[in-house]
Amino acid sequence: MTGMKIHGFQWVIGASILLWACGDGTPDTGEMVTIPAGTYTIGVDGGAEDEGPAHAVTLAAFEIDVHEVTNADFRKFVSSDDCPGPLVEGNPDPCVYDGYESSNTHEDYWTNRDYDDYPVINVRWDQAEAYCRWLGKRLPTEAEWEVAARGSDDRRYPWGDDEPTCDRVNYSACIPDAIETGSLPAGASPFGALDMSGNVAEWVQDYYNPSYYSWGETDNPTGPDQGSNRVVRGGSWFCDTSKVTVTSRDQGDPLLQYSDIGFRCARSVE
Repeated sequence: MTGMKIHGFQWVIGASILLWACGDGTPDTGEMVTIPAGTYTIGVDGGAEDEGPAHAVTLAAFEIDVHEVTNADFRKFVSSDDCPGPLVEGNPDPCVYDGYESSNTHEDYWTNRDYDDYPVINVRWDQAEAYCRWLGKRLPTEAEWEVAARGSDDRRYPWGDDEPTCDRVNYSACIPDAIETGSLPAGASPFGALDMSGNVAEWVQDYYNPSYYSWGETDNPTGPDQGSNRVVRGGSWFCDTSKVTVTSRDQGDPLLQYSDIGFRCARSVE
């Protein structure tokens, strides 16, 4: 098997060892924080071209996971007997972990229970989406993700405007791999979500379009109707300071598995 990198993310080409298939397991919905309904600013003027313009969006109330989904979480999913199946008929079974078992520095990242509380990686977009569906949740929209990371002001990072430090975020100046989820509470977002910057980047619901912020919907936006890539948010351990801001936008091929992309789930509040 070979690997390639694009936009700071590594993807896996070719199949890896089949490790888990659907069996028995018990869902755990995990800790979530509530984001109130309201009008919030997303995007930024003067940043990367696809980050602007800054504009207001109105969102219904929703909940989002405090933590990135972990290896232990995802292992319950692929071991369950109630797999939701693929979203699109003919797609690969999302309830099988078929990515690399290694991370950047740990050969046994997936199989060694010492890494149970580390974020799951090497999962396709549809695997992330199916996991959230299994719990009665969904992937957050790009707008929801940014608001959960940013709050109601124009801060640059989840913790504010101070420059990144390794006690707030795991990025390129720190550890060259994922670390245990929630281990940097000083980097919490205004709503209490952890690891919104760095550690692993995160799949979100939307298709990626570089100009979407200039013409997209502003009332509960869900992104373009179609596209080839999905939006990836938050940056990872691989990224520099420009990629771990709350407004940085990136993309990934949803059919590929990346060694520094994971995810978290969201849920609408009735």
